[in-house]
Amino acid sequence: MCEHSSVANIYAKAIFELAVEENKIDFWQKMLLFSVSISRDLKIKSLLAGVLPAEYIANVFITLCGDQIDLKCQNLIKIMAENKRLFLLKNVLLEYIGLKNNYNKILEAKIISAYELSFSQLKNISLFLEKKFNSNINLKHSIKDTVIDGFIIKVNNLVIDMSIRNRLKQLKNFLNY
Repeated sequence: MCEHSSVANIYAKAIFELAVEENKIDFWQKMLLFSVSISRDLKIKSLLAGVLPAEYIANVFITLCGDQIDLKCQNLIKIMAENKRLFLLKNVLLEYIGLKNNYNKILEAKIISAYELSFSQLKNISLFLEKKFNSNINLKHSIKDTVIDGFIIKVNNLVIDMSIRNRLKQLKNFLNY
């Protein structure tokens, strides 16, 4: 899996450098997103896993994409097909989005809570994180009943755990000390 991630990162970096150079960052993201949607089709998945020639696979894939991808993206599809790596398109897209967010100084933050947080609460958390990281924050909120109460924030490798479960764990550790 790590090898797939590093290979996907190499493709994503090359694409992103080209996208920045041509001022087509959002356009490339749309093309990659569309390509990923094609690659998720069950018939296409079996085509990609098959033993057909790379040129045939690339031509079918490009035909299905139609005018949603340009010539340079078509070349990417051909190269990835030749190297039997079209199955990595989703990983390439994810790496590309990460590069784009880094370029635009946008951090992905996940907040997990026991219940729905209000718009005001989410906005305050977002403002706190923007100040802390000196970046724009793309906040994604999800609800998990295992949190009990409070919330957990994840940004990159940092975890801010303000859940009751974590506080009880800290209290237990303190009392056992």
